[in-house]
Amino acid sequence: MQDLWKSVRVRAFQESDIDQHIAYWHNPENTFLEDLGVDRQRLIPAHKMREQLQYVLNKMPQACSLLTIEYQGQAIGVHELTDVVEQESGVMHASIWTSEFRGLGIGKVSYVKAMQWYFEHFPLQRILFKTPKNNRAANKLKQTLKIKQVGECTYELPIFGRPIEAHLYEMTRSAFEHLAALAAPRE
Repeated sequence: MQDLWKSVRVRAFQESDIDQHIAYWHNPENTFLEDLGVDRQRLIPAHKMREQLQYVLNKMPQACSLLTIEYQGQAIGVHELTDVVEQESGVMHASIWTSEFRGLGIGKVSYVKAMQWYFEHFPLQRILFKTPKNNRAANKLKQTLKIKQVGECTYELPIFGRPIEAHLYEMTRSAFEHLAALAAPRE
């Protein structure tokens, strides 16, 4: 685990990450998205997605809640914080851009590092996760990290073809401090 801990990092999203992020959403070979309920016809067109990302990076970098996941120095995905309620909560998401990096344990490390970053940079008391029930790997990861399931919800986003049944998880700031102490390897 210590080697994986050193091999995975999260950092601020950069302009050099834009192409891979857009490809994740718009590459028709990425059938993983359809399995999660994404309707590609409802996605923002690639050129508009690029404009929005460049605008945020250039005009409001402090407002960018995208974090790039790096594995062995290579950008492989993102974490994102949405639906932020100041002084209260935000909803965290994760996307690993290609299947070759899924199932390697990277998420176990990147989730901890991303939550730490979000708790340090946003005045949140808790981070929520709305995880589709059919995303077995993401649900198992939450259980492994002992992120508390606090209920179920219907997850509705404009990119979904229909409402998605999801598990609702919560990580409080105090519970995270305990998790971080357990997760970080001892030198």
